[in-house]
Amino acid sequence: MDRKKSCRFYDRNHTLIQISSVENGLRREWTDFDNIPQDIKKAIIKSEDKRFYFHNGVDSFAIIHAFFQNLKSKKNVRGASTITMQLVKIISKNPNRNYYTKITDALNAYRMEARFSKREILELYLNNVPFGYNCEGITSAARTFFSKELNELTKEEITLLIASLPNPTLYNPIKNPDACCEKAHSLYKKTFSYTNENELKETIRSFAKKSSLFSYPFEMPHLIQFVKNNTKELPNEITLSTDLKIQNMAESFLFSSLKSSNSSRINNASLLLINNADCSVLAWIGNASWSDSINNGQIDGVLTKNQAGSSMKPFLYALSMEQRDENHKRKYFPSSILEDIPLEFGNSNLYIPHNFNNKYNGPVRFRIALSSSLNVPSVAILNDVGVETYLNKLFELGFDSLKQDGKKADLGLALGAGEVKLYELVTAFSVFSRDGKYMQLSFTNEKNKKEKQIYEKDVARIICSILSDKNARALGFGYNQTFQTEYDSIFKTGTSNQYQNIIALGSTKDWTIGIWMGNFSGETVIGKTGSSLPAATAKKILDNLTIQKYKDFSKAPSFDEPENWTKKDICSLSGMIATKNCNATIKEYIENGTKSELCSWHKAEGTYVLPSEYQQWAEISRYSGKISYSSANLEIRTPQNNAIFYFDNTNQQRQAIPFEIIGGNEDFCDIFYDNSFYKTQERPFSFSMPVEYGQHEVKIICGNMEKNISFEVK
Repeated sequence: MDRKKSCRFYDRNHTLIQISSVENGLRREWTDFDNIPQDIKKAIIKSEDKRFYFHNGVDSFAIIHAFFQNLKSKKNVRGASTITMQLVKIISKNPNRNYYTKITDALNAYRMEARFSKREILELYLNNVPFGYNCEGITSAARTFFSKELNELTKEEITLLIASLPNPTLYNPIKNPDACCEKAHSLYKKTFSYTNENELKETIRSFAKKSSLFSYPFEMPHLIQFVKNNTKELPNEITLSTDLKIQNMAESFLFSSLKSSNSSRINNASLLLINNADCSVLAWIGNASWSDSINNGQIDGVLTKNQAGSSMKPFLYALSMEQRDENHKRKYFPSSILEDIPLEFGNSNLYIPHNFNNKYNGPVRFRIALSSSLNVPSVAILNDVGVETYLNKLFELGFDSLKQDGKKADLGLALGAGEVKLYELVTAFSVFSRDGKYMQLSFTNEKNKKEKQIYEKDVARIICSILSDKNARALGFGYNQTFQTEYDSIFKTGTSNQYQNIIALGSTKDWTIGIWMGNFSGETVIGKTGSSLPAATAKKILDNLTIQKYKDFSKAPSFDEPENWTKKDICSLSGMIATKNCNATIKEYIENGTKSELCSWHKAEGTYVLPSEYQQWAEISRYSGKISYSSANLEIRTPQNNAIFYFDNTNQQRQAIPFEIIGGNEDFCDIFYDNSFYKTQERPFSFSMPVEYGQHEVKIICGNMEKNISFEVK
């Protein structure tokens, strides 16, 4: 018999969090025959079908007895339906009751007895018989009327429930306690032993007075909906990995934060908290309120795809640290210098990244670029690593959302342009606190889960060092207290265009949390709150978890140091090993066995000279130091080869094509335009050329070096 049944959902501490309804709020819980108390089986047979074990579905003796009794009374005062016939009626759901339907029920009862054992029929009946108040089955009745598990019922409560059959509307301990008690008293005397009849009546009446409708819990609706959608057939009960106390604590902090942001027009918020040890869900908040239809309360923000912004950058930087050159040497280190200068990428589709504050910082160390979330260096790294290589790594990290349209984001992936789900972000971010190992997210307490090494152990540990470095973060965020904890933790935030999505990720050795805030309606956030709001909430929750578990922040576990790297003094400007000429040094991880260069930027006379690639930045930033123009090979930085420009007829007088050339071994260069000499340019090699329709070629000659590019104006 295929009838839907309710599923009981418990948290990890076996606290009931929800019982699913089968339809329109109806609860129909299932209990296996062996787990149904014997007193219930005994009482139901005494009440409904005394000869249950002796007939074959139809009790002929009961039919004859009922016929003569009804004939004598000249009205229908007694029925003869067996438990099997009642079960047939429950299954058929036929509201019409006449002689024809009764004959049909009798025939079907014979068939049922031929197919099922008495044990199976009684089990089906006890789990499907309706008790009114939107509950079916003795288990749901025990909960609905007495707020008890089945095995907690007293004999008095059992008789009160069974006394309401087969007419729960008329005999009901809540609605009609007197009639129910009278019937329950009669049933008790037939079924169980007792000493004093008056005391029995009072005891049954006292239990009837205690009966009240159970308030069914409705916790974690979005998570349970996710579980139901991803479970082919729900069992009788599921114990989730979640912790209701932690869930309630997280909801309190999140909703308080959301309430405080009313002026910023933030109507929706989502949160996912996991246990790093096994990547199991501890708290899942899909939205502020399931019942808030105005603000799309039933949309689950944990599962909704949104642009993640800069929160994706750690995955790219970790990947870059594992890249090797043709000599199998590591290409990026935490001390590597990255260019935070005006850069262009692409040709026909030109991509020019900008930092959050539209400023450039010149040479920045790898550590600072990630910790301060600089955009330009991130795009340059992705351009070097390759979009396909990065996408493949993201797929390994579980970002399945990017499989369809990830390539379309192209270099914008460096800044989180692709749409991903919060649960993908949180699962992937936990990799760093787990020494680079990936585990699939789970919502039950699975044992012996498989791990996959995604990043080198030491690379993951260095990323943790970078993301927890308040000094490296200062360039981008100042010494913001939001990210500072009294225990080891890492944070990364992200915003999408127009502040439509604001995201914060946080992690310790024990837990990883992700919070999204925004509007499912598509409305943008008012003002520039950035990700400080979700970040502050994430910090409060991690603070609370840490103090609950360890009682003292100082006792919380620390991130492990990388095993094959040693901290050495480096020049804070060049990232090279510091010399006596360097006026500012800092400790940084240097990989054991690697040959590190001594700082060549700082000179003995107290000055420093930057490489030629910083010449344009030096001009716009009013840099007063020196540039080593000949420190690199001749290179045309802009425009890109095969670039395509479009002429603007509305502004013909103010259009030009800017050129930026670095390197070369002379202080002058000759410029040729379409095979004709154009002019000689003195350093710095920055100039503009006229805009003319058609295909053009520019050649640059500097000493014995030569470079040329083509471009088109349409």
